[in-house]
Amino acid sequence: MKLGSISVRVLFFSYLACILVFAVIYYYAPNGLLNKDLTPVSALYFSIVTITTLGYGDILPISWYAQIAISLQALLGITILGLLINAVWTGHANKIEDETKKSIEHQAIITNDRKLKSYSTALSWVFNNMRHSFFEVTTPVTKREGNSLELNKNFKEKDLSGMFDLSLKYKNGSNTSIESFYANEDTFVNELKFILANFELDHHPELQQSIIDYIGHHYSDQARGSLLLFAKDGHEGVGAMMIKAALKNHEDGEHFNKGVQRTELTPVLIFSINLRMKYDLMASIDNALRQIYV
Repeated sequence: MKLGSISVRVLFFSYLACILVFAVIYYYAPNGLLNKDLTPVSALYFSIVTITTLGYGDILPISWYAQIAISLQALLGITILGLLINAVWTGHANKIEDETKKSIEHQAIITNDRKLKSYSTALSWVFNNMRHSFFEVTTPVTKREGNSLELNKNFKEKDLSGMFDLSLKYKNGSNTSIESFYANEDTFVNELKFILANFELDHHPELQQSIIDYIGHHYSDQARGSLLLFAKDGHEGVGAMMIKAALKNHEDGEHFNKGVQRTELTPVLIFSINLRMKYDLMASIDNALRQIYV
């Protein structure tokens, strides 16, 4: 609790010091200044009565020196006491203001998280579509039956031929899995950007960073244009069939170990490098949203 740079403690001890200093002055005052000689106790009593402006009249100044001293103490006492009361009240008001501010901020966080939780629940279909897309681009259509609709984390590079197979998700129509992947990812990223723009995430730093990282990977994807070009004529088009043929006898790491021998595989392999990272970020975002408690 402070008034400017003067603390309550300083003002309190200044008030006590004023009492003691003037008590000493009154005790050692020469004869003839007051109407009676003072003992240490009576000098302290007179100092207290003077600083509090009670003035009982049992001890009186009989010289102008004493009148000046008593008037000075009274003025100092009123000034210090006024500052002390103001500092105490200011400190109390500041404490109430801080508590009110914290309460408002806490309520704002609760309201923000409640809305974010509701919104993230409504986004479950977006996450489901992304999980299904991660599964399809890493699993050839002949191996999809009976498998969990999640990213095949042990996928081989040749398994990425699945991205040029027909998506088995009914809503995707006759699109290839890679076309469906990017369509679903566009929707997913738009939702992430909406969350960043409309919800306060400073108290969820891991969620905030995961969202930023995923958006960054999305916009820095160097394989997208080429992969969609290969897939533009469908799962039986020239581009899709060429990639499938190149991947058929491909072994992991072969493309880079022996130099770039099949340039058509470059975007596929670039895509594979970021695939697990994107999946982990998506899973991290989903998990963080699920752990928001309101």
